[in-house]
Amino acid sequence: MTETASWLDTVTREIGTRNIAGSAGCSVRIRRNFPAPIETVWKACTTREQINLWFLPVTGDLRVGGKYQLESYAEGEILRCEAPDLLSVTMAFQGGPGEAELRLTGGSGDETVLQFEHAMVFDTAAWSAIAPEIGAAWEVALKYLDVHLRGEPIDKSTFPTPEDDELSGLCKKEWVAVIAATGVAG
Repeated sequence: MTETASWLDTVTREIGTRNIAGSAGCSVRIRRNFPAPIETVWKACTTREQINLWFLPVTGDLRVGGKYQLESYAEGEILRCEAPDLLSVTMAFQGGPGEAELRLTGGSGDETVLQFEHAMVFDTAAWSAIAPEIGAAWEVALKYLDVHLRGEPIDKSTFPTPEDDELSGLCKKEWVAVIAATGVAG
């Protein structure tokens, strides 16, 4: 089984709804186990030095109430940060309001269950068109978190790789199937 196919089988995908600043929002939810203790995964997802190794460069004031910027992607404010299991941020993306939430729980042994939700204010028809793109983009990012947690080097100068493009395309198909199964119009 290829690494890409293996990834697809290890992710749980859901479409949901969430209230964002008093408006109805739609969300993608991703759940996956990672091969590291919760404290290690928390540090990888919440410290500037670690984030910059596997994800987009982040700048700003990384504390509750602080503003942050993910290079060429999104910006927002840190709403909650409760180590080692909850991070919640606003996330202005493509001109629309949104929120992202990361929840970590201890799994079996030295595994951590990561649950990630990215919600934006969209009507369901528009959301069914954009959700596969957003879900796939986050899955590719989380693939790099997995690589980082396994201690493998990451050459960010080659982004996106052909493997990233392949994974993204396959993930989009998975998200389309999730949307079809939930009956979201679009």
